[in-house]
Amino acid sequence: MKNLVYIFAAVIFTTGGLLALGCVESGIPGTARMIQLPPTSQGLLEVTERITPRSQKFKVAVLTFVDQTGKGNLVVDPIADMLTTELFAGGRFELYDRGDLVQEVVDSSSATQVVTDGNDNDTVKKTVTTSTSTARQNKTAGQKAKVQTMVDGILLGYITSFEINEPPAAPEEKDRGKKGKKDKGEAPATVSGPVTGSLHCDFRIVNSWLTQQKVGQGLSELVVYSGSAKIGFTTDSERTSVLLSREDIQAIAAQIKDKFTDFSKSTIGITAIDGRVITLDVGKQDLVKQGFTGYIVEKDEHTHVLKYLAEFTIINVFDTACTAYVVSADKFLPNLRIGSQAVIK
Repeated sequence: MKNLVYIFAAVIFTTGGLLALGCVESGIPGTARMIQLPPTSQGLLEVTERITPRSQKFKVAVLTFVDQTGKGNLVVDPIADMLTTELFAGGRFELYDRGDLVQEVVDSSSATQVVTDGNDNDTVKKTVTTSTSTARQNKTAGQKAKVQTMVDGILLGYITSFEINEPPAAPEEKDRGKKGKKDKGEAPATVSGPVTGSLHCDFRIVNSWLTQQKVGQGLSELVVYSGSAKIGFTTDSERTSVLLSREDIQAIAAQIKDKFTDFSKSTIGITAIDGRVITLDVGKQDLVKQGFTGYIVEKDEHTHVLKYLAEFTIINVFDTACTAYVVSADKFLPNLRIGSQAVIK
């Protein structure tokens, strides 16, 4: 009984002390103010704005190759089409459909200009022709402008040289060469028969987002990847069409895929925030590269579905960390929180 009295007295003393503390905190006799504690995790704060992700994987647009030799007009589009197919087959990338790009001007084009000679009634029409090479370069530039806001990276390719293996001359052609003269009325020899050869090309993938943003860090044309390769080909007998080596293009696609690490199983966190620049806890040792893109996310506890809060592009990479520039609109900046989860595409 005596112990029960002591316990009861202790409860009364403790309760009274808390009430007294409450009175002191509130400043109003007989009332107590509840003290609001900060959340144990910043992830508990309410997110009101979310983005719609454009792609789950790094999305690439392969543009029509630029022929710098004047000999590759037949292959500039087929190379891009085949490379798009093989990159998609590798499973690492999402690809922009080139069917939406082939509507651009393909061959040499002409435009009519009206030039006045000073008299209102007289005009002289002049036709200006653009070369095939220039037209194709303009085509590629037009494609780049078209896809810039729809992809993460743009693959630019350039044909830099050709090697052609001419077949040995037929016996009758050798005889003509020995005679030095053609018989009267004899038709000139025509070049026919298939030929084989190879073309050399250089290519690079540039980050698309930073070409649209004024990041103030000289990164507007950030190259994510660059490489070169040789592609074999065979012509038909009339030499009017070219068959490209799919094996060589598959090797290019594999080469590119190998440089884009798959981060789908990585856990990445935000460790610092400075305006639009965030710091992530992955770096060179994790095979992160400048120009990679990703999202700041949170996972629904019940459905385990990711909610996308903002999008970023990596701009600087260090041994164990990297910095990224948030490219999403201003209204998504309040979603940036230290400790939030990030994913790299």
